[in-house]
Amino acid sequence: MKKNLTIYQYIKDFDKYTSKEFLEKYVPKEQLEKMGPVFEEIKKAKPGIKRMQSELKNIQEKEMPKIKKELVSSGVRYKQGKYLDCDVIYMESKNSSPPPKPKPSSQKSSGVGGGGGFDDRYDPLPKISQPYKATIIIYQAILIKNFVITSGLLSIVNSLSSGITPCYSLTKFKKKISTLREGGEVFKDIFIVPIVSNYAKEGYLHKEETEEILKKIITKLSKNKK
Repeated sequence: MKKNLTIYQYIKDFDKYTSKEFLEKYVPKEQLEKMGPVFEEIKKAKPGIKRMQSELKNIQEKEMPKIKKELVSSGVRYKQGKYLDCDVIYMESKNSSPPPKPKPSSQKSSGVGGGGGFDDRYDPLPKISQPYKATIIIYQAILIKNFVITSGLLSIVNSLSSGITPCYSLTKFKKKISTLREGGEVFKDIFIVPIVSNYAKEGYLHKEETEEILKKIITKLSKNKK
């Protein structure tokens, strides 16, 4: 069979690829003589294969053109470029979210939002620069020599936040004490609140970590002699 044979092509020409005449060209005679049970299973599978052929034909001839048209109209483009010094295929589209509106400098807030407003028991999260991206890029595949990487990590890496993104810790806390005088009495409240941390410290998957994983894979494959 062809090295680049797709599942669609295989199902479409199933009768050809499973015919005795075709197999006689590529399967040794002694092995072919033992394939009687296999041909029986093929006969049983043919009704189901016929249904799959009909469904695939409908998808290929009717649904795929619709999907392609929708992608083009939405501004989605598939392009070739470079990522981590490797050839890459990526999907590019316009960011459907509008740029954030600048907040008036007079508005100041601290703490964590709650049902009644802001909770000042929490230290406010520091603000980091997060520039607006007018274009969204989703990497599809990287070519390293004769290897191709396609994975969930690759497709999400460009949308992940940086490891320095602030967050509240799930494992580290501190005491915060407040006092209140009322009726000549002093009341003390002791709160256990999470400290300010970031994605990297908390072990959340972040952009830099994912890129390091991909770099290690690329290095390993680049050293492969095949």
